[in-house]
Amino acid sequence: MNFTYTDFLASIGIDRAHPGGKLATENWLKEIDLPPNSAILEVGCGTGKTLWDLASKTSGTLVGVDKHTSMIEHAKKQVKRIPKINVVKANTESLPFEDDSFDLIISESVTAFTHIEQSIQEYNRVLKPTGLLVMLEMTIIDELEQSEYDYIRSFYGIEQLLSEKEWLKVLKEKGFNHINVKNSEMYSEEELEIDPSLWTDKHFDKMAEHYAINTTYGHKIGANLYFCQR
Repeated sequence: MNFTYTDFLASIGIDRAHPGGKLATENWLKEIDLPPNSAILEVGCGTGKTLWDLASKTSGTLVGVDKHTSMIEHAKKQVKRIPKINVVKANTESLPFEDDSFDLIISESVTAFTHIEQSIQEYNRVLKPTGLLVMLEMTIIDELEQSEYDYIRSFYGIEQLLSEKEWLKVLKEKGFNHINVKNSEMYSEEELEIDPSLWTDKHFDKMAEHYAINTTYGHKIGANLYFCQR
């Protein structure tokens, strides 16, 4: 069975695996006006660290979804003392929520790992008419050779790598007409919080290859923040 990059993250419960880590989250939070009773959905919530950070910023409900059972288990332990946070196993392409349910939807390096068009369509469906979608996503910033594109796509287990222009095209096709784009830091100074007892050779190999890709192709692949409204 293929051991994918997301399987790697889930199997050892790595926190804040998205580009820029906690600092990137803090930076985009400064960019938005969050009403005090906002209902918030985080897709691909991982271990629940961002939900934890948001708990003090809203009196509304917070919901996290992730498709990995192990990540759901990590997240539930993380947020168990905060009753207003609910964590659910679900896919972004088929969210188990009513239409117009959330004021804010967050995707921190998640949507790129899904069926992008289906996921964004679902975000639009469950987002309130005046709601905001914030996506921090891997973005091509300089042209890749086909062999480079295929290698990176294969390593991360994703269907496609998109440029900023391509992200904007999909977002607009799925009903988001007001989009603000900002560049985000790819790297974080934070040390990963890991349990060495969980690591095997395949974990170390996967992490080493991830860092090698970032070093080799960092001038061609970046991360953008997309602030999206209908």
